[in-house]
Amino acid sequence: MADLDPFGRRKGEDPLASLGWSSEGATDAEPVPESRADEPVAGLATDPEPPKRSTREPRPTRQRESKERSQAVRAVRGVVLLGIVVVVAGSAIASFVSSGVDKVERFVDDLTTPQVTPATPEAEVPTGREQPTLAPPPAPPAQAAVPAGPPVGLGRGSLLRPYAFGAALRKLRNGGFGRLTNLRVAPERIDATLLTKAGALRHLQIVPGGAVRQFGTGSTGFSGVPTMSLQGISAAAPQRLTRAAAERAGIQPSRVNYLVYTQFAGTTQWNVYFKGGQIFSADASGRITRRVS
Repeated sequence: MADLDPFGRRKGEDPLASLGWSSEGATDAEPVPESRADEPVAGLATDPEPPKRSTREPRPTRQRESKERSQAVRAVRGVVLLGIVVVVAGSAIASFVSSGVDKVERFVDDLTTPQVTPATPEAEVPTGREQPTLAPPPAPPAQAAVPAGPPVGLGRGSLLRPYAFGAALRKLRNGGFGRLTNLRVAPERIDATLLTKAGALRHLQIVPGGAVRQFGTGSTGFSGVPTMSLQGISAAAPQRLTRAAAERAGIQPSRVNYLVYTQFAGTTQWNVYFKGGQIFSADASGRITRRVS
């Protein structure tokens, strides 16, 4: 340990010997030029300076731009070609459909339904004889018209209306049936009793449409029955009395049952009877004189 210096080396050992140098004569060595002081020592690596990065993106090359332009042109051409194909196909389909419709219409126009006559069986007859002619089948019986309901009140066809009642009066006056003894007027018929010159009673009935029905005459011996003139009867009296009486009773004119033209105490008068039991009296013109019930 006494042979070592404070740095752990043997005394007298050259510290530069391990580096290939010698401390002996070091003062006589040639000084290193100052110009080489900054030069890098051979064998020592130096850190290269990092390259500067550009903040701008590199522009695409011409080849890349040409390729992209070609792709865009091809895409446009494809779209145009597809549009042309769609238009041509649509025109062809429309033409085909129109042609088919025209053909169908011509076929329907030219189509006619053949007239088929049903064959009638021929009767077997002996040879040499004339074949008999078949008689046509009998026509089906005509269906009878369904009669309409009887007239009601002052409705259509009612004999209480002035036109229908006036026509019935003319038939009674001009028919030569005799003098009037009793007259009953309803919407569906008119019943009249007349005295003949022979003293017999004749019963007549007039229905809607003007038809006159006679029920014959009875025995004679009624010459003393009082009669009334047909000339003083107003054709508008039945309708006028029916309306006025229904209004006073607060009911509909359709509730009327019948009217009677009669003579009382030397004067002629009308009496109207409703289905609810209401009765009104009026003069020969049909104006109400009193309410009976």
